[in-house]
Amino acid sequence: MQLGLKHGPFDVIIEDGSHFWDHQITSLKTLFPFVKNGGIYIVEDLQTNYGRMEATYRGVASISCAEYLKKLVDLRVAGEQLDIAAEEDAFLRSYGRAINTITFCQHACIIEKYVPATVEKSAGDPLVAVDQDASVIPVFIFAHIGNQGDRTNPIGWMRSLNPAGHIQAFSIETLADTGCEIQYRACLADGTWTGWKTRGELAGTRGESAGLTGFSARPGNRNFALEVVGEFANATEPVTVQGGEDCLPQAGAGALTGMQIILRRVG
Repeated sequence: MQLGLKHGPFDVIIEDGSHFWDHQITSLKTLFPFVKNGGIYIVEDLQTNYGRMEATYRGVASISCAEYLKKLVDLRVAGEQLDIAAEEDAFLRSYGRAINTITFCQHACIIEKYVPATVEKSAGDPLVAVDQDASVIPVFIFAHIGNQGDRTNPIGWMRSLNPAGHIQAFSIETLADTGCEIQYRACLADGTWTGWKTRGELAGTRGESAGLTGFSARPGNRNFALEVVGEFANATEPVTVQGGEDCLPQAGAGALTGMQIILRRVG
């Protein structure tokens, strides 16, 4: 993860690690977001998922990496016949429609990334600069933005491409098994709050042209701390609060146009 933050994004990633099933799956979930659009991710030594090698490389995994990749194949091949929003796995839900080709060959799988412009666009610069170190945990943000559609960013922030594009809904997840689930909620256009959400549940509305007027986020584990940063229309500076506090616009500012979550390990 730190490698991706420091040196990514990459044209090609070749995963040739321990070959344990859970390590192969975790590496895919963690590193694939750092592959460039049009780039390649290669999982090597998938033969460890079969036959007499299963006993050695199964580890603690409930399914093999090959089986996990077949789930990705289903979402890619079936298109709109499957309800991708019903998929519980955050990675599969995020990238099931962001694959051009998946090629299986002897001992390996080659995945070509392709994210349509309507799904992922530049999230711009972060609202506040963050010194990256081992304590910083990347956070996946999905947002529905007025007149811009659905957008994603795997490293913790989201900004509208223009001040008139208000964030109408969002979800937050950690990219890998960090031991910390982020809980979050949204303040709707009428000033009411949604309930607390987690694990990629959507907070807000889509298709109602109703920009959010604030949001909150908090870590679900006391070994983690987070800062919440919000950008609001007509405001000159972003608003920064601590985890669990409400991030709301100052007097005279408008709807939410940008958000950033800074999650750190403290314990």
